[in-house]
Amino acid sequence: MAKHVKMEEEIRLRTKECLRAADSVMCLRRAERDQALLEKRELLEMLVEEKREERERLSRMESMATVEDDIEQKHEELKEEVTFMKA
Repeated sequence: MAKHVKMEEEIRLRTKECLRAADSVMCLRRAERDQALLEKRELLEMLVEEKREERERLSRMESMATVEDDIEQKHEELKEEVTFMKA
């Protein structure tokens, strides 16, 4: 009987060790997953910010193009006035 009890105790200890090892692996995987999710979230936030900045740059460029067109138009009008005054 003592041999049987000793075997059961050994089985329990091995099972306990296996469960601890499995728990450690699960904890490591969970930590890796959490880290990957955090990095993904940070990258998405960076992407959103870059897209916002790009929209701002495009808007400024469009505004500058409009101002440039206005300046060109005024320049042409002034050239016509100068030509008219010379005549």
